[in-house]
Amino acid sequence: MGIVTGMSASSYIDIWSFNGVKVNGKQLFFWMDSYCKKNPLGDTLSGAIVFADERTNGAYSKSR
Repeated sequence: MGIVTGMSASSYIDIWSFNGVKVNGKQLFFWMDSYCKKNPLGDTLSGAIVFADERTNGAYSKSR
């Protein structure tokens, strides 16, 4: 949760409530568990970036 919060703060994009659609920590944990099962050799930061892009329709990566 801290990684996503930091990404949100540094990009000035509200990943947690993008376009008024909110997600919470439990939803992130569920999403990340699924990501890790599909990408067992991936890492947490890569998953967080994919999560942020899914939540923001790619706006997070465009802001970097």
